Amino acid sequence: MTKIDISKKALEKIKSSRIKPRAKWKFLLTENLFILLEIVLVLFTALFFAVTINQLIYSDWDFYGYINGNLFYYILQVFPYFWFFFLLLFFVLTYLNFKNLRRSYRYSTYIVLGTFVFVVFSAGYILYTIGYAKKIDLTLIDKSEMYCNHVNKRLNTWNQADKGMIAGRVIENKDNFFIMHDLEGNVWNIVYGDSLLFDREVINEGMPIRLVGGFEEKFKNLEHNILIAKELMQEDYLNIKYFDFDNLINSFCFSDDDCSLSFDFAIQSRCPFDSVCINHTCETVCPIMNLNSSEGCSDVTECDCASYLATDKKDCICENERCLVVVDEVKN
Repeated sequence: MTKIDISKKALEKIKSSRIKPRAKWKFLLTENLFILLEIVLVLFTALFFAVTINQLIYSDWDFYGYINGNLFYYILQVFPYFWFFFLLLFFVLTYLNFKNLRRSYRYSTYIVLGTFVFVVFSAGYILYTIGYAKKIDLTLIDKSEMYCNHVNKRLNTWNQADKGMIAGRVIENKDNFFIMHDLEGNVWNIVYGDSLLFDREVINEGMPIRLVGGFEEKFKNLEHNILIAKELMQEDYLNIKYFDFDNLINSFCFSDDDCSLSFDFAIQSRCPFDSVCINHTCETVCPIMNLNSSEGCSDVTECDCASYLATDKKDCICENERCLVVVDEVKN
């Protein structure tokens, strides 16, 4: 077949298919749109990579023994499947879109894929370093309950008080314990465990923390939420809001030294009121007479409970050989 025959056939094909020439600007527009789409796809792929790395890093590896106990199963549990799926999806889309570019045929598949990996990893690392990935993750945690339940379960991990795993903020630090609230606003008294290595001096008001603790039988019947801290770490990730508990933080105690008499009772002259620690709770009391002798009491029946006539009486007890009328709870 001669060149003339080929040309004739080409012309006949053009006529029969009614092929019309396109303006150059249309080709340029299409090419630029593919280039713009390529840039957008690369940025999104880098972003998904950044969030994937971010979730892997902030997966509480220092507590995995308490959370799961088996490192392999823990990796399966915390792996960010959601973000990794979109990372792979957009990586494939980026490659397929690149093949639509006019000069893409000049480059081998290995060079293209290698370049993509380098660009995505580099851009993703930058997004992670500047905290953009963390910001996206925290925003979704705050706004979406579904995200917390199915994607990043870290918030739920540290909201398991029944397992002794809580996160929150410190309200007040004492000598033998500190008071904190959890993610739902419940007040907890955290007793320093003997094996706790965390520096107690650095614990201060408003400090966000996460901890693993245990329950002890002697505290179970008390009204307070009490945990014995085993492991404690400062929390620098979750957006833990601060609850103000001025009316709640001052009732727990270990000794009378942890309690102080409120001003309202200190200025009263009808009784030498005192604040004492009873069953780990600060109570305002009024000392009363022992009916049988001037010595200490051994039972509440020996106390002249009827001599206290005020209506604010809550209870009458014999505590540490003293007859006392409990009238009110006070602040530490």
